[in-house]
Amino acid sequence: MQRITRNTHPSRTAACEPFCTLTQEISYDNPDGQEQARVHQYLRTDGTIGAWGLPDPKRLKIGTRIYAMHKRDARVPLHEQAEAWALK
Repeated sequence: MQRITRNTHPSRTAACEPFCTLTQEISYDNPDGQEQARVHQYLRTDGTIGAWGLPDPKRLKIGTRIYAMHKRDARVPLHEQAEAWALK
């Protein structure tokens, strides 16, 4: 089940998205209501998803393990951050 947990207007200077774009955080829950995944997306007024065109994963539960993304550290190259995320 999809549940929108945040639905607001982002800071235009940080998001660089068109006027009236929404920043959304969406949780995907199992039938028991437990969160299994969480994503962030910029929803534009035309219904398309901004930034890369796909929701950004933030949390994912596989079995008893929870994988979580953290804010990007500009000092660490993206490929190293992706490897660290995959290995947690």
